[in-house]
Amino acid sequence: MKYKYAVKLISIASFVLVSGCAQMQALNDKMESIAAESRAKVYASVEDKVLVDSLYVNSPEGKPLPSKNVAVDNYYFKDLLASAIVFKKDMYRSGNMGDMAATMNSYAYDSESDSLSKAYIEMAKKRGNTVKVFKPAFTRVVNSMFVQPFTPMQQTAQWYDRDVTLIEYNSSARPVSVLTRGHQAQTSLGVASYMYASIYFGQTNMRFLENKVPNSYFSEYLLREIK
Repeated sequence: MKYKYAVKLISIASFVLVSGCAQMQALNDKMESIAAESRAKVYASVEDKVLVDSLYVNSPEGKPLPSKNVAVDNYYFKDLLASAIVFKKDMYRSGNMGDMAATMNSYAYDSESDSLSKAYIEMAKKRGNTVKVFKPAFTRVVNSMFVQPFTPMQQTAQWYDRDVTLIEYNSSARPVSVLTRGHQAQTSLGVASYMYASIYFGQTNMRFLENKVPNSYFSEYLLREIK
């Protein structure tokens, strides 16, 4: 009798478990469907689809991914807005924030030549535009103008001037897009740092860039032009 009762309890528990898993899966599917619809709406509003399509793809499951040529250097997709796209990259690990600060103070990553910059430059050249490269001091100015894709908190540290900035110009010498980078280190079982690469585009952002950055900076901090 006890055996039959135990079997019955196990059967009931199994039914509840299977039903619960099915409900969770249905909820996950629903949430993913809503997220996919949201991404589709955002993509429809993108102001520069040529740029975005050269750097971003959807997986067969509908999840956003960096294009293969961008993913070479282990970038992954962070966010897409109507006038911006953001990628993220794992950078350094250390035992404490002091060691991380020392690492970032001796930062020597060649962001101008990594996979994202190469894909960005290739895209610009394909549509007949040029790219100008600016010193890290210029990057600090640009980053201070735009909302960053990370939030400073008590257990974090930020760096806004470690990489060059790339600006795409059209044949009329007007900016079309800008690629800039910022870094954040976070404390959790040690310290990990991440690079956030943001590409801003669209008329509003470019007008904002032209109006807010002093004209002298565009010549003072210019490193080179890529045609």
